[in-house]
Amino acid sequence: MVISVPPETPVIQDQTNGSIVRVPHEQESLALTCNCLNGKPAAAIFWQRNDINITEEDGVTIAYSSETLSNKLENAQSILSIKPRSEDNGASYKCLAWNPAIVLPLETMIELSVMRKFKPELARCFNT
Repeated sequence: MVISVPPETPVIQDQTNGSIVRVPHEQESLALTCNCLNGKPAAAIFWQRNDINITEEDGVTIAYSSETLSNKLENAQSILSIKPRSEDNGASYKCLAWNPAIVLPLETMIELSVMRKFKPELARCFNT
């Protein structure tokens, strides 16, 4: 008999669920690391942007790894690497995790705020 154990809710490293991540417009890449701990088997992790699944065909890099702990539970980690674009401003990124012990995936999300470069000529428009 195989026993499945539900994993803990996933966590995007260094972020709280629903937080806004500010990214400079000129930043070359952003890595989001999602950890999902203590499941059996290890959780499958996938990513969504604005509720649409992300794959490497979307021009991103996704890495996945898992480890078995001494208590036979497993931790899973996925790293999503993206190049922030102006279209990402206000976009939600979700990390979803699932294993056979749960019906619906567990999730956590962040929102990107892509900081645009300040243009002095725009300030003159408002100071007239």
